[in-house]
Amino acid sequence: IKKFIDRFHAHKNKATLVKSREKMLERMEIIEMEYERKKIKVRFPAAPIESKRLLTLDNIAKSYNSLRVFSNLDMHIDRREKVALIGKNGAGKSTLCRIISGTEESTSGTRVVSEKLSISSFFQERVVKLNSENTVLDWAFNEAPEEIQPRIRNFLGMFLFSGDDVFKKLSVLSGGEKTRLLILAAMLKCSNLLILDEPTFHLDRDS
Repeated sequence: IKKFIDRFHAHKNKATLVKSREKMLERMEIIEMEYERKKIKVRFPAAPIESKRLLTLDNIAKSYNSLRVFSNLDMHIDRREKVALIGKNGAGKSTLCRIISGTEESTSGTRVVSEKLSISSFFQERVVKLNSENTVLDWAFNEAPEEIQPRIRNFLGMFLFSGDDVFKKLSVLSGGEKTRLLILAAMLKCSNLLILDEPTFHLDRDS
């Protein structure tokens, strides 16, 4: 319609048609098209493992001084299982995730893992601690296995860090940017057990 008006607005013999189309255009609702936003491309590489049972916790308890978080806890994780931990704030979900990952010791009980178990993990608390003067590029390079380091710029690009973004200091990154970096770090390690503690907390809908 706009093209018709532009083409014939100077033609006297088309004046009625032009006026009609101008009125039609005024009555039309203008729909704003939403441009497609960039999406993160995520693929977690899986390390082979033959054991059916990856990990067993037997009679686990955890206390911080006089505060008992949980006790008498038994669980196991088998190959190809997906496990969701659901509970109120302060129930000890993150603490249990750290015990499963081996980054924190239980107060009592035993943790037994398969011989070839390889764990990748994301913990929300690391987002807060990601606050150094290192650049995104330097930090990612140090996190990456040696064989991946030459391609680290490509991986950063997959997680929407391109151009000058890779030279930003960690201390100036938003919560969402820090979260993307930590998920990238978890993805770079070939694993067969992936632990995610509230990974979507700082991410936007598309991410």
